[in-house]
Amino acid sequence: MEDAEAQTCFASSFRWCQKEQVIDLLKEGFWQDLLDTYQPDIVVTDWWGGCQDCGCVYELSVALLAANKRKKIDLFEAKPDPIPNGNDASYHKVTHTFRRYGRGVRYVRFRHRGKDTRFWAGHYGGSQEILRGQEEEGRGDPLGQPKTNGPGERAAFWESVLQTWATMDPAEEDGANDEQPEEAVSLKACFSQGLKHLHQRPELCDATLIAGGKRFPCNRALLASISPYFQAVFTSGFKESRDGEVLLEDMDPSVLQNLLGYLYSGELLFSPGSAEDLFIAASRLQLSPALTLISRFLMERISLENCLRFYMLGHDHNQPALLHGALRYLGLHFGLLFEHQDFLQLDLRALTRLLSSDHLVVASEMDVFRAAQRWARAEPSKRLPVLETLLGCVRFPLLTQEEVAQVQAETEQLGQQLEVHWQDLDGAGRLQMSGGLRQGMYQEKIICIKVPRLRDILSVSEDMDCYMECLNPITGSRTKLPALELVALPGCSVLDHRVYISGGKHADGSYSCALHEYNSLADCWTQLPAMSTPRSVHMFLTCKQKLFALSGWNDAGPLASAESFDVAQQVWTSIASLPIILRFSASAPYKNKLYLIGGDADSDEVVYKGILIYDTHLDTWAQVPLEFSLHGAVAVPMEAGICVIGGFFSRKVTQPYPNRRFSQLLPCTSKCFFMQEAGIVSKEVAIPPLPVPLAFAGATFFQGKIYVIGGVCTSRTHDAIYHWQPGEAAWTQYPENLTSQGTIVRRVLKCVTLKVPTLKLRALMQEASASRVAVGLADPQISLEKNEKDHPPPPDLAPQRPSSGGEL
Repeated sequence: MEDAEAQTCFASSFRWCQKEQVIDLLKEGFWQDLLDTYQPDIVVTDWWGGCQDCGCVYELSVALLAANKRKKIDLFEAKPDPIPNGNDASYHKVTHTFRRYGRGVRYVRFRHRGKDTRFWAGHYGGSQEILRGQEEEGRGDPLGQPKTNGPGERAAFWESVLQTWATMDPAEEDGANDEQPEEAVSLKACFSQGLKHLHQRPELCDATLIAGGKRFPCNRALLASISPYFQAVFTSGFKESRDGEVLLEDMDPSVLQNLLGYLYSGELLFSPGSAEDLFIAASRLQLSPALTLISRFLMERISLENCLRFYMLGHDHNQPALLHGALRYLGLHFGLLFEHQDFLQLDLRALTRLLSSDHLVVASEMDVFRAAQRWARAEPSKRLPVLETLLGCVRFPLLTQEEVAQVQAETEQLGQQLEVHWQDLDGAGRLQMSGGLRQGMYQEKIICIKVPRLRDILSVSEDMDCYMECLNPITGSRTKLPALELVALPGCSVLDHRVYISGGKHADGSYSCALHEYNSLADCWTQLPAMSTPRSVHMFLTCKQKLFALSGWNDAGPLASAESFDVAQQVWTSIASLPIILRFSASAPYKNKLYLIGGDADSDEVVYKGILIYDTHLDTWAQVPLEFSLHGAVAVPMEAGICVIGGFFSRKVTQPYPNRRFSQLLPCTSKCFFMQEAGIVSKEVAIPPLPVPLAFAGATFFQGKIYVIGGVCTSRTHDAIYHWQPGEAAWTQYPENLTSQGTIVRRVLKCVTLKVPTLKLRALMQEASASRVAVGLADPQISLEKNEKDHPPPPDLAPQRPSSGGEL
C-alpha cells in the first residue's frame, strides 16, 4: 500500500528462503461495494537481485483471496530466469496488474522466495515488495485528486472518484484532452466496471429476454451494439421492439444467463459439457466474440471421438474458425474417421465439402471413392440417387484407367450407371485437370542448398560435396537433385512441389539475375524469366503464389530495390524499395506480410536493430524497433508466429537502430525466440536454446518439428543436425551429420521443405506423351443425347408423327 513499510531480507544459500505477507484491503480503506462493483486495479511490484559474484533464483506468487482467506479468486506467479554468476548486481523488477478480478476479493497474499546458486555459507540476495492501489502517482491522479496518507483519507478519495464518475459530463469522458491521455484509459476501465454494475440494476434496464420461463432484464442498446440479431429485433417495428420483451424459445435459461454475463463482464464460463450448447446459442444470437472464444475452447479439445461432430457444428452454423480447424483435423485422420459411425451422419453438403478438401491425407483417389460409397450404402434409398453428385469430388485424372474401370464396375453393382468424360492428356495435363494433389499424396523432404565457404568460391573442385541434397530425416535417405550451375549466395524459396533459385554470384565474380525452378513432379530444372536486377546476398521469400526478391548486392553495390514474380503470370514487377538496405536478415513470410528481422545495414556498416515488415497487399514497408542487435539468424514461420533461431546477438544498450558496429564484432548465440504478428517478441512462448551457438544455419519446419542444419559456430563451419518440437524442453541432435567423412564442409545457405509425390503418382505426372485420361463425370444431358444417338429406341417406343387429325 502507499507509504507501507518496505521490508528487506536476504535469501539463504542452502535452501529456499520464503516470506509471506497478507494485506487486508478493508483495513486499508477500501470497502466492499468498491471492490465488488468497481474493482479498481491492484498493481503488484517486487524488486529482487543478487551479488555480483553470486547468482540467485527467485519466485513470486501473489493471490487475491476471499473473506475466508482460503479461496483464491485470482493468482499471479512469476519465475524469471535465474541471475547468473558475474552479474552487474542490479535489481530486477517484477510487476503485475490485477484487473476485472471478480467479486469477493478482500485480501492480497504475497509469497516469494529465493536462494543463491553457489551454495556458499551465509545469506545472499535481497528483496523487497510494495503493493499500491491504482491511485499511485502517474495513474493515481487522473481526476486531479490529492495523494492520500491513510485509510480514512483513502476512503474519502474513492468516494470522490465515484461521485465524479456519476456526474462527469460525457464530453469530458471522451478523452478529448490530448494532454491527459490517461483519462481515456480510465474511461475504458470505468466503462467496463459500469457495465457490471448496470447488469445488477434492473431499474436501469429497458428490455427483457425470456427463456425457459425465466426473465432476464437487460439493456437493448448494449445487445444491439454487439448482436446483429438483437439490432434487427429492436428496430423492426414489431411487438418486441415496442415493449422490449423477447421470447427465446428452446433456449436453456442457464446458457442465456451465461452469455448475458459475458456481454456485461467479458467473462464466459466454459465446461466440456456446456460448450456446444453455448456455441449453438451464441450462433443463434449472432454473438461473434463469444463464438470465437467457444470455437477456440472446442478446438483445444478436439479428438477422434468428437471431430466429426465439431465439423458439423461449424458447418451448420457457418463458423469459419471451428469449421476450418475441424476440417484440417479430419483431413489428417481421414483414414480412421471414414470408418467411424459418425461419418455416416454427415449430410450431403458437409460431406461434399470434406471430400473436396486438399487437406485429406489419402494416398489415392480410390480412398475418396470408398468413403463416398460407404456413405451412400448406409441409406441406399435416399443416398444412391445423389451418389453421382458426391463422386464429383473424386479427382479422376489422378486415377489410372484400371482404377476408373473399377469405380464404374462397383458403382454399377449399386444400380448406378457412371458415365465418365475422357481426354487425351500428358502428365502435366493430368495435374492441371485434377486441380492438384491432396496432402497424403506427397512425401515431405528437406532440401539443403549448400555453398562453399566464401574463400572457396573461386576454387570450386570436384571433391566438394553435393550442392543440393534431398534429405528425409524419417527414413535417413539422401538423394541428389539434378545438377544446376554453382553460384554463391543465391536466393532460395519453395512453393509446394517447386523449389526456386534466384541470382547469386558466379565463379568469375559476375552477378546473376537468373531464376530457376525445380519441379519435383517432373524431377527437372526449368529456367524462368530473369529478374530485372542481378543480385546476390538477397532475401528471397514466397507468399501467396508470388516470389519476392528483396535488397541484396551486385556490381553497383548494396541494393534497396525489390521485385516480385507472379508464378501464374510468369512476370516480374517492381515493388516498394526497402527503407534500409539489409543483408543477412532472418526472413520469413507470415499472414500476407514479409518479415526481415535484424541484419547488416551495408550502407553504414552497422547492424540493424529492428524489423522491416512488408505488406504484400498495400506495397508498403513498416519499421519496428528491437531491444537487441541481431544478424545471421534464421527464421521459420509457424501457425501462430515466427521462430527466430541463433545468429550474432547482443542486448547491450546502444543508440536507436541502425546501431552497433559491423556484426562480426557481435558474439554468436544459441538463443531462440518466438515472434508474433506486428513484430512483437513473445514472452509467453519459450523456445529452448540451441546446444551450441550457431549463425547462418539452415532451418525449416518438417513433420511437426523445426530442423536446424549446418551453420557457423564460433567462426567454424558446423555440420550437425538438430530438431525441436513445440512443447519439448530441449533440442535433439539427429544421429547423422550433414556431411560424410572426407568431404569438404560447406555451410548451409537455405533449407526448405519440399513436397515430393508418391512414386505411383510421380510416374503419372511424368508421362511425356498424351494418353486417354478420365477427367471427370460426363454431363448427364450430353450422355443422354449420346446414348440415344448410339442406341435409338425400338420402333414401338419411338415418337410418331401426328396424324392429320392432330392425334398421336
